Amino acid sequence: MTTDVLWPSLDLLTQEYVLVQAWKKTSAYIRYHNWYADTLELDRAAVNLPRFLGELAAQFAAPEQWLNDPLRIVPAPKSQRWTVAPGDRRWGPAEPGGRIAKLRPLAHVTLRDQVAAMAMMLCLADRVETHQGDPRSSVADPDRRRRVVSYGNRLFCDGDDEGLRHRWGSTKLYRAYFQDYRSFLTRSEIVAEQVTALDDDGVTVLDKPLDRATTRVIVVHSDLRQFYDRVHPKLVARKLGALIHPGDDPGFFHLAERLLNWEWHPNDAADVNGYARQAKLSDFSRVALPQNLRSRPDSLPTSRCSISIRRSVARSQQTLPRVFTCMT
Repeated sequence: MTTDVLWPSLDLLTQEYVLVQAWKKTSAYIRYHNWYADTLELDRAAVNLPRFLGELAAQFAAPEQWLNDPLRIVPAPKSQRWTVAPGDRRWGPAEPGGRIAKLRPLAHVTLRDQVAAMAMMLCLADRVETHQGDPRSSVADPDRRRRVVSYGNRLFCDGDDEGLRHRWGSTKLYRAYFQDYRSFLTRSEIVAEQVTALDDDGVTVLDKPLDRATTRVIVVHSDLRQFYDRVHPKLVARKLGALIHPGDDPGFFHLAERLLNWEWHPNDAADVNGYARQAKLSDFSRVALPQNLRSRPDSLPTSRCSISIRRSVARSQQTLPRVFTCMT
């Protein structure tokens, strides 16, 4: 018997109907979007899919024995200007005095680990999506807007009285990016329009309109550099622990802690260490969210906040701006 709703449970994780959906979503992504995947491995598993999923379910049943396969690093070049050096006529980066190419550390994750991570995401989807708020809410409504903390590659969900429900049986995994990104951009503009005046202590005065002649509202964009590379497995485990409800299966979260904790293949040590030095990472030996993992959002929109800078123009002397951050 199947179920319409998934939750963190080892029993659900081992069910064939869950693993089949995880396989379908993973294999479709690998075949059509992963340009360096081992498609032969994919074809071999597809030939005898019941055996592949059965072995995976058996491994799930013993979470304390789960071991990930080592990651293989795939250094992919980022957008960067290259040129021919005037001295040795060598082709290289055009930055003055630079010979280091800007690289993105993509990871080759084995098919077994990809399907396992996808199945785990399906079981956690409702809880995580509800926690982030409903991205379908109107950004013009301040109360609903404050409940949404993310618009980046949200899963395809319906809503009910208990929260968001991911359509885990659908072929559509993520919501349409252009819809959420449009809401993401519009949100800060609406908040800037709704900013009200402050008293001398920096507290919002709800019944006093903002004096546009003496106040400017500035929307600030920020980007988190090497975000995924800096998310350590211990941090992910701690955040997952915050999602545990009374009566949850502890084995599921123990497995999640072991699964979202990859290490690099020893043969790639030189490339891994070289990238860590280039990116100024203190520890890149273990990875929780490898780049190119299907169950990980790869295109998170830039974080954005609205900042209102209030300047007094009535006084002759220059005053320092008063800055406050609005939750957009």
